[in-house]
Amino acid sequence: MRIGMTLSHMEYEYSQRLLQGCRQYVEDTGNGFLVFSTEEPESTESEFAYQEWAISKFFNKKNLDGIVIQTATLSRFIKEENAVEFVSNLDKKLPVVSIVTPVPNVPSLVVDSEEAFKNLLRHLIDDHGRKKLLLIGIKSESDDIMQRIRFFREVMKEKNIDFDEDHILYAGYTIESAEEVLEKKYPTKESIDFDGIVCVIDEIAMGAISHMFKLGVDVPEQVTISGFDNTVRSVYCYPSLSTIDQSISNQSYLGAKLLSDRINGKKIDLVKRLHSSACYRVSCGCLSQGDPYVSITDKGEKILKDRDFYSTAFKSFFVRNNQNVNIMDFIEDLNSGLSLDALSRRLDRYMKMFNIKRSAICLYEKPVEINRHEKFILPERARIFYACNVDVPGQKTVNSEEYFDCSKSLLPDFMMDDITGLNAVRILYHGNLQYGYMILSIGDYGGTEYMMIYTLMAKFIAIAYEVSNLSDRNKKLSILSKTDEMTGILNRRGFMLVGQQNISLASDVGKSGLVIYGDMDGLKYINDTYGHEAGDRAIIAEVELLKKTFRAADTIGRLGGDEFAIVSISLTMEMFEKLRHRLDELCEEWNRTSNEPFKLSISLGAAVFDSEKFNLESLLSKADDEQYKVKHAKKTIRQN
Repeated sequence: MRIGMTLSHMEYEYSQRLLQGCRQYVEDTGNGFLVFSTEEPESTESEFAYQEWAISKFFNKKNLDGIVIQTATLSRFIKEENAVEFVSNLDKKLPVVSIVTPVPNVPSLVVDSEEAFKNLLRHLIDDHGRKKLLLIGIKSESDDIMQRIRFFREVMKEKNIDFDEDHILYAGYTIESAEEVLEKKYPTKESIDFDGIVCVIDEIAMGAISHMFKLGVDVPEQVTISGFDNTVRSVYCYPSLSTIDQSISNQSYLGAKLLSDRINGKKIDLVKRLHSSACYRVSCGCLSQGDPYVSITDKGEKILKDRDFYSTAFKSFFVRNNQNVNIMDFIEDLNSGLSLDALSRRLDRYMKMFNIKRSAICLYEKPVEINRHEKFILPERARIFYACNVDVPGQKTVNSEEYFDCSKSLLPDFMMDDITGLNAVRILYHGNLQYGYMILSIGDYGGTEYMMIYTLMAKFIAIAYEVSNLSDRNKKLSILSKTDEMTGILNRRGFMLVGQQNISLASDVGKSGLVIYGDMDGLKYINDTYGHEAGDRAIIAEVELLKKTFRAADTIGRLGGDEFAIVSISLTMEMFEKLRHRLDELCEEWNRTSNEPFKLSISLGAAVFDSEKFNLESLLSKADDEQYKVKHAKKTIRQN
């Protein structure tokens, strides 16, 4: 079985906890799991974040047996009814389970936090005497966030507390956004007019703690602070944060299990509830920093710290520090502007460095330009740029030129069964151009680190693509700059460059040869009598006769107008005389059969090059002198 799950912002701790549940599910079941790194289609968090929503085009039965959708996260930037409509429509094509937010007629794992959150608020009011509470929310379409604000108002009403609407601030989803709104509203210690801060997520609570410390306000003595989500940081921060435990890792685990049961035809409840619990810690005043407890639940249960409580945190810090060093090496290595070929040769090392055991990087036939609000149509043709599975010896593909229909399946049919374990799927884009996508197994790096790796890899692949294209374009431009447009042979610049290289190489290995100078006879007469178009036809025809006369290995160029030159390695003067006679015969034959009103003729002169005489300019000058003698002799014969 192969199932998927949408995951927004893998670097956020909420998402990392969800990944823990996904990993546990894979370990327990052995099923393949694809985590699709998505961003909301209307996201404004970065200019091109909308690109990541294109990954939803891969949600089909060919790729997945079913998918878990974080409907609540999807609702952050689009109206919940639109998110629900998306999930409902998807469920008609593919078995779906919604987590956090219920979707009508779609199996849903609903996280019920009402009782726990209200218990936390009552605890602050009744047990700690906090009556002047400041609420920091988020302006979001997410019903989950709006519920928390509604629960807050209901408890204020229940406790007969006259709540001042000025005591509601709105931040974003980050620590910095909370610090910013607090700094604006409460710039000094004297401006504080509350005795507690209630935050709708832990990240905002961290920002609140930071700002209180900056102002010299004691937490929890003067101001209590609470969050929501029970992130790992909430346990280890100072002071440890009172919060709501939504059992986040259990959400993804139970969501995947519910989906598996549905796929297997088992009878399941349309709505399954997962109840949250409150965790009281130092920031509300229930514990002191030195207590042997992690937290006290709203049921009164005291949770002891593990004996490795602090060593685990330090170990994690040093491990992640080493991982970040590897990421810096990765950045430094790739900053050199690699081409696709060069990048493909280094990917083995990068995958091993980041403990990515299974990988597939797919590139579209050509990049797709996508602008905000435009409908994305998945290209039909993609190729495997790089694929490797260390669990299958010898299974590796680099720069395949074979295309497959990616609109039907993520990978060619013969590779689909190799999608095992826990994997991330990420769109490759840079700006408004989308290049393809990658499927990478998730190893032992943290979510933040993998997000950095995926983002950097996407950018560097895009850059490598452009470097390769630029190189190809430059090669074409280089060829064009050295080629005579009318005849297709080398122009003067190209001939002088290539001709000199060939002479130097021949001289270095002790070989000699000839530099030949040719000047067409009577081209001015042809132009004056029959027109310049006729003159062009005469030049083109003469070039074809030169090609027939000389070898493919010889270098032929048009120096300008009616002048030509040839570099021929190993050609002797005796052989040259035979070739000159052969060219005269070809001209005569052409004159008889061409039906043109003009006649072709060319005068040739030659100079020998060897290890002592190898300067092309000098050799051309000498060959031109010899050519002039031939031309003058022809004129003398005609006059007589």
